[in-house]
Amino acid sequence: MAWSFCFAADAPQLGPWHCAGPFKDKSIGLHRTSFGHVFEVEKDAVDAGAELVDLGKSWKAEHFTGEQNLVRKWQKREDWTDGFLNYLPYGPAPMQNETCYIYRTDTATTAMKTEIRIYALDNIRAWLNGKEIGVAH
Repeated sequence: MAWSFCFAADAPQLGPWHCAGPFKDKSIGLHRTSFGHVFEVEKDAVDAGAELVDLGKSWKAEHFTGEQNLVRKWQKREDWTDGFLNYLPYGPAPMQNETCYIYRTDTATTAMKTEIRIYALDNIRAWLNGKEIGVAH
């Protein structure tokens, strides 16, 4: 996954990237159910709307063979760079139809138009302040 941001001269302050996942639903291997599955982390982020997400919260993941750590939490990703391919975490085999969530805060002092480009090698859904702004699959 790669993403980049284009801003005007009075650019907003970009916070660090955070990632939670991977999550799998009980129907592992079934794309039609996995992409549409709403995990608790998604509910929390969407419900937060324009408020900050609780980055200290954790969730229990479904248990699958080979899965050793069932706790998922937001991880700060200082190693991710805008405009470059950044790999999402993945679980043990079979690593199919897993869901990861990424989160970032952007703060501006004045209202402005912003162009956001999100590239993904697979399915993606994007929200801004709790409102879905795009989906591709």
